[in-house]
Amino acid sequence: MILLLAPTTSGTASAILRVGKGSGGHSESRPAAIFMPGLGAGEFGDIQFSVNGGSTWNNLYEDGAQVRLSNTNNVELIAGPGVYRVNKTATAAAVGCWAATPLSI
Repeated sequence: MILLLAPTTSGTASAILRVGKGSGGHSESRPAAIFMPGLGAGEFGDIQFSVNGGSTWNNLYEDGAQVRLSNTNNVELIAGPGVYRVNKTATAAAVGCWAATPLSI
């Protein structure tokens, strides 16, 4: 597992996660799972993407719904490739964010 955001109660953005293609000329995508356990009701981790290396960020939408982590949805699979982060709201308890890729397990 890769630590993207150390557990905190502050509203803050995680480290950047770069999800990419396979190495050595392989064309398969290397997905990543993003985990944020411990969120309370009304607390969220919005998954965002950047098209310019992290200068600006956009909320990620899928089928018209914003992709966000919550107390009832604490893991999301990112198929990639791309540059992603999680923008976390302030939380009552210290909550962190982790990612797992096929190479980090």
